Amino acid sequence: MEKEDYLADGEALGRELAESNLGCVSGAGKSGIMGAVVRGSVSAGGWTAGSNVPHIIRLEGLPEGLSCFWLRDDIYTRMEVMIENSDAFVIFPGGAGSVQELLALMIFHQQGNDLMKNKPVVIFNRRDENGTHFWAPSSIYWSAIVTLLTLPLSTSSPRLFPPLRQS
Repeated sequence: MEKEDYLADGEALGRELAESNLGCVSGAGKSGIMGAVVRGSVSAGGWTAGSNVPHIIRLEGLPEGLSCFWLRDDIYTRMEVMIENSDAFVIFPGGAGSVQELLALMIFHQQGNDLMKNKPVVIFNRRDENGTHFWAPSSIYWSAIVTLLTLPLSTSSPRLFPPLRQS
């Protein structure tokens, strides 16, 4: 996702995390909204860490300013180290990687993995210029999955994002 307003939201979250003395763990990519979150955090003096796999690093490189980096051989152990080193999760609008990461969180939770204990998942369901929420087309599916798995999901951040109200 490379839309300027979405990227601005990412940078704002990164700055807010840093200003709140909260670290940012990501997939250590330079592009997209999470790349913007990392840039925002670094620009505000925040702690940032990431984990990625060699083939993606060759394609994208690494963001500047990472405080810590964990190289992993595959996406599964990459996700595990990110989950292990995080206290909460924000799922921004994105593509297959965002969906894969959300599914990994759900699987870890469903398996009762201690790494997910008491860790909230925030889905940033941004409204686009047409008034459509990004995740709305798949929200019925995700709601059913969440209900089945009893994953604690939140659709807002008390400071940065307003509560999601969909009809």
